[in-house]
Amino acid sequence: MIFKFPLFVSLILLSFNIFAQSLTINNSAFAPNERLSYIVSYNMKGIMTELAGIDMEVINVQGKKKPIYRLKFTANTLTSWDDYVKIRHSYQTYIDAATTKPLIMAQNSDIKGSITKAKYTFKYKSKIVNIDVTKTNLPHVNKTLPINNNTYDIVSIMYKVRNLNYDNFNVGKKIPYNIIFLEHIVNFNIKYYGKQQIKSDVYGNVECYKIGIILNKKFIVEPNVTFVWLTADRNRVPVLISTVYKEGKALIKLNKKENLKY
Repeated sequence: MIFKFPLFVSLILLSFNIFAQSLTINNSAFAPNERLSYIVSYNMKGIMTELAGIDMEVINVQGKKKPIYRLKFTANTLTSWDDYVKIRHSYQTYIDAATTKPLIMAQNSDIKGSITKAKYTFKYKSKIVNIDVTKTNLPHVNKTLPINNNTYDIVSIMYKVRNLNYDNFNVGKKIPYNIIFLEHIVNFNIKYYGKQQIKSDVYGNVECYKIGIILNKKFIVEPNVTFVWLTADRNRVPVLISTVYKEGKALIKLNKKENLKY
């Protein structure tokens, strides 16, 4: 099961009034200098085992005519597992700070020595994304896909989901999105399940918005088994993410937060 870790990380990257029309960030849940860290655990033979760490950071890009943020996402196996399966994922997405829409996403991944370098350039006015991907021992990919205003990459979608105002949602509300994943368009819905109190290693008992990632068809996991808990405050920090494979459960838990008081 551990060899599915790259796919699990990619799925979590899904996990993640909608479009602002001015340079004022509506319902702002994050700001530059925010840093979040997570621990990824798998159910291995009935025991939840820590296998990897995830770090997320928001960085302000200086010298631009309009506000631009760089979203930095890294996911790495713990060093104790490197002899078994060494994985290093790095994603960096530049977004329009007002709309959270991605401008450019760059990926640099190393999975057991297999390197992937990718660049996605989003052109919303032309309704296309240019994709350039180089992978070890595979043909170079350079192509264009059609997009719409609901299309994000796998990093920016997490911040878009945080920026939604769930207090205005009725339980059961769904919002459709598209993301670019593995050079393809993936369709899914965000479903709001209401508020729920959970126990967090960082916050203790904390009230959260519970949302589901509803895939339109089976993709790595079943369509209705992935859930995200966001703190029910202005920051809407992802505290816990859970999903289920046929082999068992996988969890991502927040274990450190910085610079959230803004």
